[in-house]
Parts: sequence; structure tokens; C-alpha cells
Amino acid sequence: GGGGCYSYLSNPMYDGYKSMFELYNGTADIVFAGDSHTARGRFDEHFGGDGIRVLNRGIGSDTTEGLWNRIDEIISHKPKKLFILVGSNDIGKGISTEDSLRFYMLILRKVQQELPDCQIYIQSVFPPSRNAANYDYEIKALNQGLYQLATERKCGWIDLFSVFFDDKGDFHEDYISADGVHLNGKGFQAWVDAIRKYLNQSEGSVGGRV
Repeated sequence: GGGGCYSYLSNPMYDGYKSMFELYNGTADIVFAGDSHTARGRFDEHFGGDGIRVLNRGIGSDTTEGLWNRIDEIISHKPKKLFILVGSNDIGKGISTEDSLRFYMLILRKVQQELPDCQIYIQSVFPPSRNAANYDYEIKALNQGLYQLATERKCGWIDLFSVFFDDKGDFHEDYISADGVHLNGKGFQAWVDAIRKYLNQSEGSVGGRV
């Protein structure tokens, strides 16, 4: 691993996206925050409309520290619901589970302090893709820590990890695009279906279970 050498600022996409996001100063109902999995998702096409404003705040290759360092911009839109999916790049960059959870905790604490009525949903990190099968243990350890954080901070917990396996326990290869990492339409549809019920909930009915 990188032993803590990696900085989120090494990501060539980070500053460009962050400065672009900061141009918008309106409010939002729902924000999706995270890395490339989120960035690629067309959430507004599934959950926007009818006066509901959905913002995508995903940046490819982002880490928990990167998200922490741009959380003020997300908070500024005063979302009613915030869906977070981040952490797999931390593992790829050799950032420890402890450090990832520490930045995640800072994110949750700040959002809850500044937006006490915002429902936060922690989404589990996806299973290792074909290119990263050796990260299986780290991903499971991180997800265990995230589940504990969701419980402690009374956030919603969404187990996306299990979405990628069929009833027989086989990995849904057909959810992954040709790059071996990111979702195709079928995989994204499965993600959307897994979170739809959390978007239709009445305010204040957040539960920590699925």
C-alpha cells in the first residue's frame, strides 16, 4: 500500500470538478456524493422531475478525504437526503480502513451538525471488480466499519455489496462494463432499484436497516 502517501489532490479531476460544482448556489432535494461510480450515474433521470432537484457530486477517483474536503459545497445546497458512496479508491491507494472511517466520520458529523434534518444514507462499497479481486478482505472490513458508523450516527444503511450477487451467490458479471470496474446499464438499474424505496420515504422515517 501507499502507507498514507497518497493525497486526494493528486487526482487530476479533483480541482476541476470541485470548482465547477461551486458555481451552483441553489438548493437541492437530493445529493449523490462519491467517486466515479456516482459520477457516472444518471440519478437525475431516475429521481428528478416533479420539482425535485437532484445533484450529482461524484468525482472519479475521489477518496473519503477528498469528499471531506469538499463537503461544505454539498452542505451549502441544504439537501433533504444525501446518498454517499465512497471508499473503494482509498483501498486502491493503500489508505487504511481506520483513516477512511475517520474521514467518513468527519463528513457525517459535519453534515449532521449543519443540516440536522438531512437524512444521510451510507451505501456500502461495491464488491471487488474483476481487476481488483485481491481487495476482497479490505472491502468487507471497510463495509463492516461503515455499517457500524451508520448505526452509531443513525444514518440509513444500504447494502449495495449484496446487490451484485444472485440467489446462488454468484457475482453478476453482467452488471460490469467492458472496463471491468464500472457499471453498465444493467448494473446501474440494479443500484437504482436498490435505493428507490429510500427516495420515496416520507421525511423522518429513515431506518438503519434494509
